[in-house]
Amino acid sequence: MILDSKKKINKINIPIYIFIFFSVGLLLYTHYKSEFIYNSSRLNQYLIYYLFSICSIICFSFLLFFNSEIKKNFLLFIITIIMLVYVFEGIVRVFFKDSENLIEKNKKIRENRASSILDKYGIEIDTRSPVQVKKDLKKDGIDVSLLITPYRMIETEGIKHYDSKLNKIFPLAGLSKKFYVGGAESGEYKFYTTDRYGFNNLDDDWDKEIFITLIGDSFTHGGYLDFANNFTGVLKKISTKPVLALGQPNNGPLLELATLKEYAKKVNPSIILWMYYEGNDLIEIIDEKKSITLNKYFSENYSQNLINKQSLIDRSYSKFVEEKISKLDQKNNLENDQSDTSVLSVIKLQKIRRILFTKLFDKIRDRENTKSTQILSDVLVEAKRETDLLESKLYFVYLPSASRFLDGNKNVLKENDYFRKEVIDIVDELDIGFIDIYEELFKYHENPLSFYHFSMYSHYNKKAVEEISQEIYKQILNN
Repeated sequence: MILDSKKKINKINIPIYIFIFFSVGLLLYTHYKSEFIYNSSRLNQYLIYYLFSICSIICFSFLLFFNSEIKKNFLLFIITIIMLVYVFEGIVRVFFKDSENLIEKNKKIRENRASSILDKYGIEIDTRSPVQVKKDLKKDGIDVSLLITPYRMIETEGIKHYDSKLNKIFPLAGLSKKFYVGGAESGEYKFYTTDRYGFNNLDDDWDKEIFITLIGDSFTHGGYLDFANNFTGVLKKISTKPVLALGQPNNGPLLELATLKEYAKKVNPSIILWMYYEGNDLIEIIDEKKSITLNKYFSENYSQNLINKQSLIDRSYSKFVEEKISKLDQKNNLENDQSDTSVLSVIKLQKIRRILFTKLFDKIRDRENTKSTQILSDVLVEAKRETDLLESKLYFVYLPSASRFLDGNKNVLKENDYFRKEVIDIVDELDIGFIDIYEELFKYHENPLSFYHFSMYSHYNKKAVEEISQEIYKQILNN
């Protein structure tokens, strides 16, 4: 009887050990994904899984010390909960099935925007994706490149070298002297040819005495307008002096600091314009701060020496883009075939996790954004130190977002007036020249949305760039 009782107890312990085994496996897998795959860049997203697996290990380990009746009841409760969770996952998949993959969703967004513009203005808009534009032009024998921005390389800490002993490099621009597809916000796609370092400039200007250098994101990059109508082209025309733009789409302040340190010293400009965009700079800086490589740019003497590695960047970057496009096509085909039927996605409860954790992660990110002004301050301290070494005059140009003037588009930035006062206080405390485009041109304008393409959420249109450039140049002359 005693032996039978022990066997019975041991059998009850088997499922408990199985739960402990899977909990340990989840903990190890979570740590592997968080630390080795994403280099702690997604730690906040994985905290919930750390917590769940650790609590599960502790709970089931303690359960081993209770009597068999308590063990049976607890295991029955847990198994029932698990069954209900998977039933709910099945219900969610049936009634909330994704009819489109990400590519199709983006296509629908472009089509809806085009339909709205056609109804309101009678203008037809090109709804193709940049990838499709590249494929279409290739049929006509035209080779056009696609830009994968530095911001998209944060998770992987740059790209690998394909023909070098070095492991990785973190490029801050595109391919050199290549024909690129830009944006289509004005209705048709714009194209541009990059300079010797992969920026959107006239290449010969690198050999001249530069008057103004712009540091910034897509507004500075200007690939959504013809060159003559973007900030670089207009400031060149107004000043009649050489102007260079060191900007890339999606850049935040830390990527901009890295770009300043890698390239501005080559030309030693008289004026450096730090083009700050209130719409997302304080969001992007949170992700940038997670990068090991980008954090090194807070050090005075750190450099990847990118300006002398362009041929290596070109070779590695070309292969990197080809692989990205190939994977995108494979993923698109895979999602079309099995986006909602993958057994692994069911086992991983992807639908429920998306519903339960998306808002949680958004709240965590919002809390981080409230601290991003301190990171911006650290960036500007180093930017000021660098420009002082170059003996250049630094101006902080405050650019307002269309979301400020549109209903909806609410986020933590808009709810806090884009932390505008905090940002201005930082610039003032560091004694950096301040050009407030919002105050000078937008705040009291009768229709500030007229500065944006089709009065929608977008970059600035040709008219806005002209007036902003005039204001910038006027303030530079007055100082």
